[in-house]
Amino acid sequence: MDGLIAYFQNCLEIVSNLITSLGVVTVALNIRKFRNDVDAHRKQDEQILIQNSINVLRKFAEQIIPEAKRKQKQFEKLLEIKKCQLVKEKDLTINDLDENEAIQEMIEQLKWDLKDRCGFNNIFNEFEQVTVYMNYNMVKQDLVYVPLHKFLINFIENNMDYFCRIRTSE
Repeated sequence: MDGLIAYFQNCLEIVSNLITSLGVVTVALNIRKFRNDVDAHRKQDEQILIQNSINVLRKFAEQIIPEAKRKQKQFEKLLEIKKCQLVKEKDLTINDLDENEAIQEMIEQLKWDLKDRCGFNNIFNEFEQVTVYMNYNMVKQDLVYVPLHKFLINFIENNMDYFCRIRTSE
């Protein structure tokens, strides 16, 4: 009977060693699978960021930039018309527009009104949406910033007075 017990102990010890070995192999395989899954998720996240970046760039190329240029031309045309009307109404010369402080204030107010009428605030709202995407890392910043930064900076610089005014009025 002692021989049988010793035999079963040896068998159980062998089975225990096999199970332990299989457990170690299983843990190693699970760690490898986990790493592969993490890599796959990183690649998928990267692809989503790239796709979001492409969508933002496409929206700028197809909608926002052409709209901003159109609104800028519309504003410039309306401003010239209004300046000509002002010269006629006030019996002024073109030089008077630059020299008369009261007229300059009228023109500044006129510019703000025309930019409101042309919808410049919509362009700034579009810019704000892009900054949200960038601030929350929903796009690859280097893919979006490089092609757009000159346009954004130029547009804001050219309309800084209006930008400051709408920021303070919100």
